[in-house]
Amino acid sequence: MSNLSPKEEDIKNLILAGCHLGGKKITKQMRKYVYTIRKDGIAIFDVNKIYEKIQIAARIIASVDPDSVISVSSREAGQRAVYKFGHFTKTQAVVGRWSPGMLTNQTTKKYVEPRLLIVTDPRTDYNAILESSYVNLPVIAICNSDNMLKYVDCAIPCNNRSSYSVAMIWYLLTKAVLEIKKEEEGFERNPSAYVNMELESKKKGKKEEAEEEQGKEGEEEAGEEEAEGDNKDEEGAEDEGEGEDEADDGDEKFV
Repeated sequence: MSNLSPKEEDIKNLILAGCHLGGKKITKQMRKYVYTIRKDGIAIFDVNKIYEKIQIAARIIASVDPDSVISVSSREAGQRAVYKFGHFTKTQAVVGRWSPGMLTNQTTKKYVEPRLLIVTDPRTDYNAILESSYVNLPVIAICNSDNMLKYVDCAIPCNNRSSYSVAMIWYLLTKAVLEIKKEEEGFERNPSAYVNMELESKKKGKKEEAEEEQGKEGEEEAGEEEAEGDNKDEEGAEDEGEGEDEADDGDEKFV
């Protein structure tokens, strides 16, 4: 069975992925997970508490039949990670828009009766959490410092806005569940496989475009300044020429 005491490798991975970085807003329920606040106002989560909550969540998941566990991610950052988690743990994965009535309306085609719900973000996955409250379904949620914990039974504190952070949490959760169930054979020990690289590529492309636009604007401004400088030089030269003509006229008069 997995041990609650933190492993050096896992703690290092949590820090490298930026899981310990929260937001500037801290809710009352999430304050107990905050270790300190940086000078710029960013909340820093206690990494040991993150690891501990991952292990607790893994024990809850391992105690339930895989077919009765459903993991959800409306946020793009966690969709690939949820697929990976579902693949290795043999649980159900729901990504994208949550279909209303999945837990409450038996006439819908997507109706399911799970015993446990896991969500990537309580804010974007609120519809799923709300429906779970109607059927008394336990909820595990990956929560940032500004998330409310209404209807959440087990919160895993971390930066749930970053693709890398979310991917690392799902990876460690998958790893912990498989270790408890002793089903590690065939498990892909590669956290980067849980990252939504398409989303990161889009972000990178937008960042590069913004930098190029800024560069072009800077070049245009520099060109305008040079043009203004050239105009001033030409005006100065004309003034000097006029002065020379006047001086010549004065000399002729004095002669």
